[in-house]
Amino acid sequence: MYRYRQFLRIDLAVSAVKPSVKSKSVLTASLPKDSVVDNLKPLPSCVYSRRSVSSDGGFQSQTKYKVLYDGECPLCMKEIRFLQYMDKRRQNQLDMIDISSADYRPDDNGGISYETAMQEMHVIGPDNKVYTRVPAFQQMYGAVGLGWVTSFTKLPGMPRLMDIFYGWFAKNRLQWTGRQDCATGQCKVERRDKK
Repeated sequence: MYRYRQFLRIDLAVSAVKPSVKSKSVLTASLPKDSVVDNLKPLPSCVYSRRSVSSDGGFQSQTKYKVLYDGECPLCMKEIRFLQYMDKRRQNQLDMIDISSADYRPDDNGGISYETAMQEMHVIGPDNKVYTRVPAFQQMYGAVGLGWVTSFTKLPGMPRLMDIFYGWFAKNRLQWTGRQDCATGQCKVERRDKK
């Protein structure tokens, strides 16, 4: 019976604790003066850590992905605009790099040349790892909180099938968008000059 009463006294003391907020990041708790428990000391102040907040009110990102895209491809641009819209909700996890811009510098982008970037999709991770084809899309959509969109690509056999489909699309996209006659099968596009 004594243990039960002791447990009951502790339980009453804990339920009598009333938290009070002194600031946004510090929470303190104290016992009321008319507490049932005599031998318990007041709880110490508890400091809760918060993630660092940027000046615009959003959480600061520890990670950022570079997405190398062809700014001359109409279909690619629709996808990039959608990702930019979704990225605003995620406090800019993606850094979009237009490879067709005259400002494009391979040295700033993992050493990926314009010609290499034109062959397939490239995403450079926060650890400077380069992702291409389907893994690039998985990283890019995952960074903006849409990883579920590409989740089917992780099913058995799907990565290979999707890589084949993407390779076919990447090989023909310039011809399909009317930018080249592609007689040799190796399409080249003139880069935009600075304006």
